[in-house]
Amino acid sequence: MMEQMNDFISSINTGLSFRVDEASGRDVVTIYEASTGDIIRQIPEEEMLEVLRRLREQTSRHHSGLFDAKV
Repeated sequence: MMEQMNDFISSINTGLSFRVDEASGRDVVTIYEASTGDIIRQIPEEEMLEVLRRLREQTSRHHSGLFDAKV
């Protein structure tokens, strides 16, 4: 089965890469055209990564203490 999957991926001339976006802490999967390097699809998309980066930055910069407050 794995050999068939590898043959199929090779036949459609695409590549697959996995990485971690350090600023957002999210795993990113990219499917790209093997011959040109052009990105076909990225999951999550760059726009979503930017939102996650900003949220992470805001949370670390403006820790409100709401969850740390003692009653």
